[in-house]
Amino acid sequence: MRNRPPERPFHMLEGNLPQGPHFVEAVPSLIDELAKIIKIPRESLDSSFDSLQLVDKALKKVRPKKRILEIPNLFPGLIAYTGEVMRKATGGAWWLNEVAGPIYEPYIRYGPGSRYMDAWGEMYKSITEPRALSVATIVSAELAHAAGRGPVFVTDEENEYETTLERVKLRNGQEVYRVGVRRRPQ
Repeated sequence: MRNRPPERPFHMLEGNLPQGPHFVEAVPSLIDELAKIIKIPRESLDSSFDSLQLVDKALKKVRPKKRILEIPNLFPGLIAYTGEVMRKATGGAWWLNEVAGPIYEPYIRYGPGSRYMDAWGEMYKSITEPRALSVATIVSAELAHAAGRGPVFVTDEENEYETTLERVKLRNGQEVYRVGVRRRPQ
């Protein structure tokens, strides 16, 4: 093991967001491509919150879930579209944080004090980890956090449960999502 070269650090977006510093310029074409990939009429992707339900329904057909990262431009298109929904809802603007080399993290900046919403992190985790959050749930939590509201409850019409999601600050200053599930009220 001593003779083995040290592993270099891995970033979640490495290889998954090939547009790099040109991501923002590519947003319109990525959304066009997303519509084709998930077979939704382009005019239905109108950057409204309700349109996220259509995206969630289409993504349920992609199995296994990790294939979302394998289909060319599906993951970037998803980030572009959800980011546009958040940007439109808050009047914000895209902002790219250069991490290293070709890796840029896309965020939506809004309001005073450079507040931002994460357009990619929870989406990636939802795809790669066992817990599956819907696109609508993730965007709901980001928008609720931006508005200073508490937990968000998102109901899937096909399920008797709803997801609760709240963005909380830990003692060390890091912000994370607290996720829960509860039976939908009758």
